[in-house]
Amino acid sequence: MKITKRFVFARIACGVSVATYAFLMAVVAFMHWLFNLSGIQNPGPG
Repeated sequence: MKITKRFVFARIACGVSVATYAFLMAVVAFMHWLFNLSGIQNPGPG
């Protein structure tokens, strides 16, 4: 029972960390796309 509980906990922790990583990557990509879009619309100095 202990091994099974530990295995389930590890699986949940791994899934949460992977989901968090994927979410952060998506946010970064979205911000990058947003900055590129605004840069194209409003070109700054340089």
